[in-house]
Amino acid sequence: VRDSGELWRTIEMPMPIINHAIQDRFWGRVDHASDGCWNWTLTKNGQGYGVMDFPTPDGFKQIRAHRVAYRLSKGYVHDKVVIRHRCDNPSCCGH
Repeated sequence: VRDSGELWRTIEMPMPIINHAIQDRFWGRVDHASDGCWNWTLTKNGQGYGVMDFPTPDGFKQIRAHRVAYRLSKGYVHDKVVIRHRCDNPSCCGH
């Protein structure tokens, strides 16, 4: 994890509160592969990263699945911090 210096990320809405129902839904969409990756099995963006939709007052916000996994397993992470996974597999939610 390192600071990216990308100022545009500081204006993003913070990650929403994740309750138990969302946690269960999230982990139910992760496949723990034999190669050690935790692959996201649903929607992926154009770069291959898993994304999950969260409701907002204005509609929905897509958050990358590996950021949600980090939040669930490690705790809060600021929007301008880049989370890198060791495998360099965009669909992996592991860290």
